[in-house]
Amino acid sequence: PIWQANLSLEGKVQERTRNLLDANERLRELDTAKSNFISLVSHELRTPLTAIKGFVGTMLHFDQAISEEKRRLYLNVLNEETDRLTRLITELLDISRIESGHVEFKWEAVSVPELVERVFQTFGIKTQSIQLVKDFPEDFPLIAADPDKLQQVLMNLLENALRFSPPNGRITVSGRPHGEGII
Repeated sequence: PIWQANLSLEGKVQERTRNLLDANERLRELDTAKSNFISLVSHELRTPLTAIKGFVGTMLHFDQAISEEKRRLYLNVLNEETDRLTRLITELLDISRIESGHVEFKWEAVSVPELVERVFQTFGIKTQSIQLVKDFPEDFPLIAADPDKLQQVLMNLLENALRFSPPNGRITVSGRPHGEGII
């Protein structure tokens, strides 16, 4: 009887130890996921803030030399980036969607060449020594996409390309129809 009780107790201790080890591993995984999430959020918020800071800095330092046309362009970009930043923050506040794995897309007909042009304008100040090239045929079709999420992807790709391009380099964004889709 004592040895049976001892075996039973030892089995329970081993089971509880396994449960604690499993819980500890799960906590480590959650901590890693949290760190990755914070890193992603920081990157996503930094992108529009970088554009806003660049345009505001240019307007402050070169105010008298900026034409009215350029001023309007800069203010338009600032307005769009502020709107995008607001949307990003709103999405972050609704964290339950992320936790549930349910991310909503706002599908619209999107002109990729026009979206690329807007992204280029956003980075125009930072690309003075790097040539940005948009290469799309005139008949490039509209696509069904979430314009904000697609712009976010394009901005992240361009930001990384700018970071790793040599001075006087060239970055090309191109697209072609391909069967029923696009490349």
